[in-house]
Amino acid sequence: LLRWLPDGPRSGARIGSVPGGCGPARRARLERDRFSPETGSPAPNFILEVLTSEGKRSGELFQLSSLFGRPIGLVFGSYT
Repeated sequence: LLRWLPDGPRSGARIGSVPGGCGPARRARLERDRFSPETGSPAPNFILEVLTSEGKRSGELFQLSSLFGRPIGLVFGSYT
């Protein structure tokens, strides 16, 4: 899975201000996270490119919404 192609604004995104009375590291994290979906909200739709079993690009795209209604687990990480 190689590229993330966001499909418009995230549903359930939080919009608001970051509290002024916190340290710079926390303030930066809160600013970064303010558009993240709330726990329990629907996952934002996205499109990924599928890799072959050898790790090469296949040209085939996968869209999260194609699995709507089915339980899934998403694992994000680096395998490089």
